[in-house]
Amino acid sequence: MRTSPFTSLILVATLASSLAVGCASTPNSALPSASARYHPMLGSNVANREPVERSVFVQALLYLPDRILDLGDVFSFDVHVGIGALANVHVTRAMQSGAGVREVLGFGWHERRSLGFRNQGDANIFIPILGMEAAHVSQIGTSGIDSVADGTLGLIGPSDPLYQEYRDYWAVGAQVTAGVIGVDFDFHPVQFADFLLGWTTFDFLNDDFASTRGIDDDVGTVYDDDGVVYDDDHTCTTSGCNGLTCADLVTTVID
Repeated sequence: MRTSPFTSLILVATLASSLAVGCASTPNSALPSASARYHPMLGSNVANREPVERSVFVQALLYLPDRILDLGDVFSFDVHVGIGALANVHVTRAMQSGAGVREVLGFGWHERRSLGFRNQGDANIFIPILGMEAAHVSQIGTSGIDSVADGTLGLIGPSDPLYQEYRDYWAVGAQVTAGVIGVDFDFHPVQFADFLLGWTTFDFLNDDFASTRGIDDDVGTVYDDDGVVYDDDHTCTTSGCNGLTCADLVTTVID
């Protein structure tokens, strides 16, 4: 599949930001990338933010903004231009039907609270439970700059890199590209549950500002596949390091 010039620019920017962290590494599909903390079931729904203790006053101030942001997470959309023909309808990605090929550049409100541009290329065919897909997604927006490429043949699962980093495996929606224009739209049931439970201050997706904060972009934090945490000099800060080094890990730097 040809990669557009926009994708190349995004990839160069992503590489540059990784080098700035000071720990270049080769991504492993089983590990989280710069945009995600790995969760085998909830995938891209889980925010990569660290716990923080705030005063009761600050928590009260952030209560309504958190509810508004949680509501915004319930829907996502992308309006795009490019070339291709693709149609897909899904009631979760386990139950989806569709096929097509496209290379498009769009603008919208995407998963992970990213308002901005997304370049995506897809070649796929799906029937319920099974599918064949080759895809790349690159984006720049309010959640930062990132990209992922993935190919799947057979069972489609939430642990696949594409659903860990960008697409919501549990979403209900549709994708249509007809010639040079198209639209993607999704309703996110997991995010809706987080919105409802958020009124009780229970935040199972780890995205409330009242109880979490973004990871300092001057500090590189890395995780192995068991969730082991390393600090910026790559010293293990939890038990179970398994002898892994920086070269074996993916550096995560989250705003």
